[in-house]
Amino acid sequence: MIRKKIKYFGIGLIAILLVASAFLLINQVKAATIDFFVDSLSALNTSAASDHDIVFGAVSSVDAGETITITFPADFDTSTIVFGDIDVIDNGSQLTLAAAPSGATWGAVMAADVLTLTSGTGTIAAGDTVEVLIGTNTTQGGVGTHQIVNPATAGPYTLSIAGTFGDTGTSGNIDITGPGSVGVTGSVVNSMTFSLGSYSINFGQLSTSLTKTTSHNLTMATNGAGGIVVVVTGNTLRKTTDITKTIDPCNTATYKCTPTIGTKQFGLNLVANTGFGANPSCITDCAAPVVNYDTTDKFSFKTGDTVASNGGPTLTTVMRASYIANISSLTPAGTYTTTLTYTATCTF
Repeated sequence: MIRKKIKYFGIGLIAILLVASAFLLINQVKAATIDFFVDSLSALNTSAASDHDIVFGAVSSVDAGETITITFPADFDTSTIVFGDIDVIDNGSQLTLAAAPSGATWGAVMAADVLTLTSGTGTIAAGDTVEVLIGTNTTQGGVGTHQIVNPATAGPYTLSIAGTFGDTGTSGNIDITGPGSVGVTGSVVNSMTFSLGSYSINFGQLSTSLTKTTSHNLTMATNGAGGIVVVVTGNTLRKTTDITKTIDPCNTATYKCTPTIGTKQFGLNLVANTGFGANPSCITDCAAPVVNYDTTDKFSFKTGDTVASNGGPTLTTVMRASYIANISSLTPAGTYTTTLTYTATCTF
């Protein structure tokens, strides 16, 4: 199971009583598994000796002393492969290999169907495309002399990637076919998008006689079989000069607050409300707001809550996150702010 996350930070909701404003400030941080992972073989027949051309996208950097491991199913015979049969190319630049790492030279060892690449002092930058050649298709230190032998049984096979550099992933299917057959393969890479329509939202001056509202979009999509989950974390509105002074979040008793003028309230939902907000925009295979965030004119907020999800591949869904704020006549004057984080997690 592969999971991929994108986080957007910073809903700076600022409210100054008497002279008030509110802002949503959001920065993006992305942490993910391998973006793509493909292995192309020179021969796909059962029991045939074959060269391998493996390409993957390293989301995380590989630092000095760290490893990348590529594991083959036991049905493949990798027993003859040595470092001279291996090339590693980082963003078009060939790395120097040996049986053990030393300085800028990387160690390359195939043992028990696991290829381990170990850095000495060399590094691979986050986001680089890495190509690993195995067989007679190599050139670093001379042309390789050994190849990997395909399984004796036809069927789909996959490789896996891991190592101390932190990324993991599974390749697309390698379809080994019987003698005389023609193998046709293709691959689909993991895909996920998640973004916010605004990085700053403003309640303006909060009031004891009017519910203040503001909103922004969330857009999401994934081809992950396990779907997508969106979680919100952070605090309610707090006075900047005294964080013990807060606007009460809508998460007590029945959870869903009905906006009530003169009562301290802070909450959000992801549906159309009277006079503001919108229902999710999507035709089919959509993400949807979850309970507590799915009811017109009812608002909730609790850090760590899931606010939207879908249990399978999700077409592009645009949601409108709508916020309300009310204060009482006893709310101390000042600037009230918060920073919220939306985290989207996809399962592939």
